[in-house]
Amino acid sequence: MAGVSTDTHQSESPLYSPNEKIRLSEYVLAIRPKLGFYALFGVLTFMFYFREDVSWPCIGAGSIAALLTSAIMVWNDYFDREHDVQKGRTLAHRDPRAFLIYVGLIWGTSLTGIGVVSWDNRAAGLVLVAMAVIGWLYGWFRTVPFMSGMAVALSFGGLVPLAASYAPGIEPGRVWLLFICVTAMAYGRETIADLDDIEIDQAYKATLPVMVGEVRARWFVRTCTVLSIGLACYVTPWTCLFLPFTAWVLFETTREQLAFSKIQKIYDVQSVGFMLLLPWA
Repeated sequence: MAGVSTDTHQSESPLYSPNEKIRLSEYVLAIRPKLGFYALFGVLTFMFYFREDVSWPCIGAGSIAALLTSAIMVWNDYFDREHDVQKGRTLAHRDPRAFLIYVGLIWGTSLTGIGVVSWDNRAAGLVLVAMAVIGWLYGWFRTVPFMSGMAVALSFGGLVPLAASYAPGIEPGRVWLLFICVTAMAYGRETIADLDDIEIDQAYKATLPVMVGEVRARWFVRTCTVLSIGLACYVTPWTCLFLPFTAWVLFETTREQLAFSKIQKIYDVQSVGFMLLLPWA
């Protein structure tokens, strides 16, 4: 889901040589192609949930949302470059000037795309603008209790009203229900990632695990999981097919040592499975 990769904690000793050559592939991976794909995939499934036919303008807006997701990711990498070294992400730290130019190019392209979308569909443009503002402010949200995780969740949840903007006459209740479901799903997954980063985040972030502790954060993940899948089952009863994965997530969060990568993969299966069912809901 609007997605967060699992980071491997490393020591604070130098993790790279100052003269280490920067590879083009590092810039490609910095835009998080997987998260961009998830954003576009989400818009497509939400589109078919709200309408029966294809809307090419909606697909175009989804592509801009995917690009905006990448823009937000690289901006966060630049903002957190000093701390991300401990997580193994060193590109922005090794050449901050070049990386900032890269950030500017991606943001410039994204904002141009938002302008085009706004010209065609004002409501969709406003949703993208809101997502862009939240993403841009994320670096400052990290010091506001609970807001860093909520910002990520809202960014992915925003894909729901984006798709709904291309479905005239859609009932607001359907939009709100799916929005809450997707946002809770994204927040639960983001909290899993924050649990993995709790030791490093204590120095500079006010994530939910940092603020309430690991035990309460685990309960929050379970609550978000049950709430989101419960709403998903209401949206389409076929979601019940993925309840074994939900139970698996709940079980894994009770273990003394959390297998973060494993839990996130299980979480992704139930989330993607639910979205795949939406066109037939």
